[in-house]
Amino acid sequence: MQISSNKKARAIVWFLLFYWQSIGLPNVFGQPSSLSDGIFTQKQANSGGDLYKAHCSHCHSQDFYQDIEISWAEMSVLDYWYRLRGTMPADNPRSLSDIQYLELLAWVLSVNGYPSGKKPLFAKSYLGLIKFGG
Repeated sequence: MQISSNKKARAIVWFLLFYWQSIGLPNVFGQPSSLSDGIFTQKQANSGGDLYKAHCSHCHSQDFYQDIEISWAEMSVLDYWYRLRGTMPADNPRSLSDIQYLELLAWVLSVNGYPSGKKPLFAKSYLGLIKFGG
């Protein structure tokens, strides 16, 4: 029984995709794959700090945002952004722009000791692959 070259080619492509995914496909395309890759800029974190003071500090102390590795273990950065965006501020959920929620996320990551990088944080699907505590 012979396998057509088309089927062989498809099998090889599927194998390579599976293999690359298992070793970190996001890096193949130049996207960050870890929080230690610097997924936000310092400018975003600074803006997020200003937003925290204006919209969050009246309910949450800065300590509330620390130890994110424990409270969000194995959850993705995208999950956290969706949670912030959908529920905060508690007295006026979804009242900030998506960019402002990204800046708040950058600030939270910053106060948890994650490094900033050169590229800004965007709400892209690769954030779903970056996990806390992973």
